[in-house]
Amino acid sequence: MNVRSLVLEISRVVILARDDGTSCVATPERLREVAYWPTTVGSMWRPPLLNNAESLIEEHTPGDVPGASWWVLHGNAEPEVQIDLTLEDGSSPTVHRLGNVWAIEWVSIPQKAFLYRSDRPEDSQPHRIRMIRPSYLPPAPYPDNHW
Repeated sequence: MNVRSLVLEISRVVILARDDGTSCVATPERLREVAYWPTTVGSMWRPPLLNNAESLIEEHTPGDVPGASWWVLHGNAEPEVQIDLTLEDGSSPTVHRLGNVWAIEWVSIPQKAFLYRSDRPEDSQPHRIRMIRPSYLPPAPYPDNHW
């Protein structure tokens, strides 16, 4: 089966897409782990995320470091679907596409982000992406660097 790949420049996150519509999006470290999963655990190849969902990969948990870190937001969409992300600081990072997989990579402190997809109803736009510290973690060492 044909596998296409893309490595994002800043984070080095690897995107793999197959002709059957399955894909794998992972950091290089995680990719090394999942590539050797036993078949009882499951495959590294995942079907498209349901209901136009997206997933966020972070370099550091918000509040764990004093400065900026990289972020990768990814999901699935048909190639004709327009995807845009606007950060609270007004910047709009580049959208990378590989088949039906899209990924957006940027470097910043945790901030509000707003995702627009042309395949969602206008009244549900934009979708707010939350970069928050999970409540089950201990207090942040850098509380000014999370919200």
